[in-house]
Amino acid sequence: AGAVAGSAAVQRLFEGYFSALGVPSEPSPFNGRSDYGPFLEHGIPAGGLDTGAEKVKDMELRGRFGGLANTAFDPCYHQECDDVANIAFEELQLMAGAVAHVLQNLSSTPDLRHVLRFPLTTPLHRRAATAPLKNLPYQGSHLVA
Repeated sequence: AGAVAGSAAVQRLFEGYFSALGVPSEPSPFNGRSDYGPFLEHGIPAGGLDTGAEKVKDMELRGRFGGLANTAFDPCYHQECDDVANIAFEELQLMAGAVAHVLQNLSSTPDLRHVLRFPLTTPLHRRAATAPLKNLPYQGSHLVA
């Protein structure tokens, strides 16, 4: 699943945050490969961050982000050494700040559906609107796909 309408608005908020701090950033493929994939599948705008993971850093990226060239941004990504000792706390704080910035902006945006170009009904909402209550797919108190 690719990005849906409204996802670009979320991306612009992240980019604005990093730009205001003078911190280099660059978009990464938004192809549904991660935890946000199911949101995109249901037409829900999404956005997110990554810190490079297994992507190999070339000389140009080394110049922007530092570290070593021709190695993964995080050589421990999904490896045995990927544990609490591998946490880059400065980066974690930066990413947490970015998430807080985006959530604060979205939560205080009047008419958020319009800004995100979020449809009034997604396939899940359409199914829920037409199904008898006893046939709705619930997990606990939450409607599920």
